[in-house]
Amino acid sequence: MSTPRVAVLIPAAGTGTRMAGARPGNAATMVRNKTLLPLAGEPLLRHTVRAFHQVAGIAQVRVIAQREDVAELDRIFADRQNWPRLGGWIVGGAERQDSVRLGLAALKKDGDGPPDRVLVHDGARPLCSPGLILRILDALESEAAVVPVLPISDTVRSIAGRGRAGHGRSGGVMDRTGLRLTQTPQGFHWHLLWEAHQEAAAAGAVVTDDGQLVERLGKPVAMVPGERRNLKVTFPEDLDLAEWMHRHPAWGTEPGPL
Repeated sequence: MSTPRVAVLIPAAGTGTRMAGARPGNAATMVRNKTLLPLAGEPLLRHTVRAFHQVAGIAQVRVIAQREDVAELDRIFADRQNWPRLGGWIVGGAERQDSVRLGLAALKKDGDGPPDRVLVHDGARPLCSPGLILRILDALESEAAVVPVLPISDTVRSIAGRGRAGHGRSGGVMDRTGLRLTQTPQGFHWHLLWEAHQEAAAAGAVVTDDGQLVERLGKPVAMVPGERRNLKVTFPEDLDLAEWMHRHPAWGTEPGPL
């Protein structure tokens, strides 16, 4: 059997409103797109792309960006000769789901046709380890859809509303034993993710991740252990945490329990 051809889509077209557009205490880093913020001396997105570019077995990495960020991406990756598996930029849509669908369509139009496998990874997760990527690829040998997850260690409460003082009101504690936090990269057999996105677009369905789209089709989604290191940079203070993790490359790479 031939080796499956694997492509990676990295949605990086979000505006990062919860980042407030700047790194704490450093007005010079004010940008609209958080994946362009500096991390350990490089734009965050370079770290994200490098995580996949260095893994054997991945044929192509494609970044999905806002049109107004394309010139900046050209500057950030001006050393394009050092990134032979990094394909052309894909202009994204209004929402993440739209961007991934456009990314899949771009892969479908490639001269070699669509890949056998596709991984979808948040551009704002720059510290994904090779071990986690390989766990996803290994699981795709026997599963058509795979997501990495982490157990929840804190008590989980539902929100019933707000009191007169503006404080939240608890709706009660939820049983966390059957709950998991979901990360990326999420891996799929090409045809399944393509079908899931097309069906959702036709139905006008909006979800929060690609695994959910597959579940809408009634198809199973397998889980593999995620990693605490695989931080999604969302708030300004997350950049400081990511800087610390970058200086400690072994921290948080142990597979978490399912």
